[in-house]
Amino acid sequence: MDETAELCRTLTVTRSVDGQEKRYTLTAEGDDASTLLRLLTSDEIANAASLSAIRVDLTAESGELMDISFTAENSGDLRVEAAAHFTDALAPVIPDDVLTAIHSGSNDDASTLTDNALRLLGAWGELTADDLSADIALSADCGPIVLNSTLQYDRSSIDGQSYGSIQKNTLAVYFSGSKICDADGNSVDTASQQLVDATSLIDLCYQSILNGSAGCDKVSDGYLYGLSLDSDAMSELAAAIAPDIKAQNVTFSSGRISVRVSEQGELQSVNISCSGALHLILSDAPVSLSAVITPADRAFSIPQPALNALKQ
Repeated sequence: MDETAELCRTLTVTRSVDGQEKRYTLTAEGDDASTLLRLLTSDEIANAASLSAIRVDLTAESGELMDISFTAENSGDLRVEAAAHFTDALAPVIPDDVLTAIHSGSNDDASTLTDNALRLLGAWGELTADDLSADIALSADCGPIVLNSTLQYDRSSIDGQSYGSIQKNTLAVYFSGSKICDADGNSVDTASQQLVDATSLIDLCYQSILNGSAGCDKVSDGYLYGLSLDSDAMSELAAAIAPDIKAQNVTFSSGRISVRVSEQGELQSVNISCSGALHLILSDAPVSLSAVITPADRAFSIPQPALNALKQ
């Protein structure tokens, strides 16, 4: 669904209002229609279909997205209809450019997503899946803050509720929503709670990629994507890597996200780097922070006491 939201930023939008209900209609034509059909069905169906357009209808009430539907137009024997109803927990993240286009009713910069962009979005889906295991290597050198550790991050959905775990050496914390506990279901100290901050790196990188323009280079074993970061993005990512940096007087000057994708379209790693200066009383000192997110393959289960403590 996030790939579909990204595609919608390239489409022209019309709007109608009926009381508190607002309906936005976006039409994908030509290559955009084929791309959208591929996201909704499969490569085989999209390649075989003769499709001229797909209409996307979004319904919102009081500023909240409630429903989205897709309907094929002028498609001969092909019939494509899909619909979804969203709660607050399930609604997709809509990029800022899409919201701007919706409110203005037009998008002068409409263009078709490239194969490189679709490959990146498809690979990133591994990090947004309900079930995920990944290693997060963190490094920081910022005056009094020195960090060099690797966390094991695991996530799973049980009965519709998302649960996560962060493990550092022998310390493991479990969380769901705003609740955090140890394996016995007991509350944890502030330092243990800060371990969970590292899990926000995935969402922060994803938002930067959606709102930015990542370049792509072909490398020997696949594709390497790169995106330069602005100061706000660097500050947010640095705080997720080393939360205590928020208490330091730091100015960031250079930052980058690099994503490596295999020939088969599988995400191999995400690298984050930020550098700048720590402002001291008499001088400045260099600052550097980095993180590497690598998908992992391992079994994951939550101890029953923790599961009981975290259930909504």
